[in-house]
Amino acid sequence: MVNISNYLNKNKLIIPIFFTLVIVLLMIITGHFLYREGEIIADYRQKLTFLNQDLVLLDKILSDQKTYQEKISIVKKTLPATFEDVTVTVTQIEKLASINNQKIEIKIADQTVKEANNLLSLKLSLKTTGSYGGYSMMLTGLSRLPYHTQIDSIKMEQVNKELSILTDLRLYIGVKE
Repeated sequence: MVNISNYLNKNKLIIPIFFTLVIVLLMIITGHFLYREGEIIADYRQKLTFLNQDLVLLDKILSDQKTYQEKISIVKKTLPATFEDVTVTVTQIEKLASINNQKIEIKIADQTVKEANNLLSLKLSLKTTGSYGGYSMMLTGLSRLPYHTQIDSIKMEQVNKELSILTDLRLYIGVKE
């Protein structure tokens, strides 16, 4: 029969080496799991940072929305909304032509046109006769009116000693809700 005490005395190093290997192996496995947990935590921190940035941007957007909503409301108020407002605009254009020594004929389209962003426009055709300088000053005055306009085309021709100019423009008249 084998004597265990003799065997243990002869191999005193086997047990400590075995337990040391087991402890090292456990430390390696634990280190691996801790490393993976660290990577997961780092990923969550990065995602959390992006989410915090998104929240800051969202707060800014909500703040800007209030500011821009007020500005949009102001712009909408400058759009002629009734026939009387359009008449006032046409009268002001006629007055600008007269002040700048331009003879003018104005044709107004029968229908409104739906533009981008639900805006409506009304096409005006201005036929003026006079000098180029007077026409230029009339357009400068038109740009200073409190209405939103867009010039689509300008056609000029010399008739006798005067310049005949046909201007097609759009007068933005309101928002289609």
